[in-house]
Amino acid sequence: MIRRGLLEVFEMGVGNWCFGLAAAMTIGTAAEAATVSRRVSFTVVSAFDSYWPGDERIDTPLPGFWGFGTGSSERGTLTVSDCAGAGCLFAELVVAGRTLFSENVSGTFDKFSGLQDEVSGTKWEEIAWNGLSGVLQYTFDGHPDYTFADATIELAPVPLPAPAILLPMGIGAVAAMRKRRRKIS
Repeated sequence: MIRRGLLEVFEMGVGNWCFGLAAAMTIGTAAEAATVSRRVSFTVVSAFDSYWPGDERIDTPLPGFWGFGTGSSERGTLTVSDCAGAGCLFAELVVAGRTLFSENVSGTFDKFSGLQDEVSGTKWEEIAWNGLSGVLQYTFDGHPDYTFADATIELAPVPLPAPAILLPMGIGAVAAMRKRRRKIS
């Protein structure tokens, strides 16, 4: 049964196999180009409130921002999508299940910047990404206070899955078994 199946596969011809493989690779490449997702590490570097009771500015440090403590790192996802072929990019930063930035940006999949503005007030967020790291800045004018926050975004290290750790042990066990069989025969 298996032999017959293999013969049918070979009868299809090398040309058909090559065509099918090329088509599959093209479809995969087009899908990948439409959306790029990166696992990132998100850290609030600084956050503070500033106000001007007179001519002097007074800064009050905040223990964190966006619900994240200053200095602590959280895992997240930075996703950049093609705006359905409209010649623009859409970036979204989601950290711990919360969307921190979601707006059109300018640039390429691996290097972009964008600004998110609140129409009804003077609040804005700015994001910049260079392919390996980036920043997210937040400013809000809540008269007479200004709230500022700066955060870094970096590619997160991808942990090695458990099966990948066990693979060398399995290969070693197979090699030991073969060596043992050779000694016996």
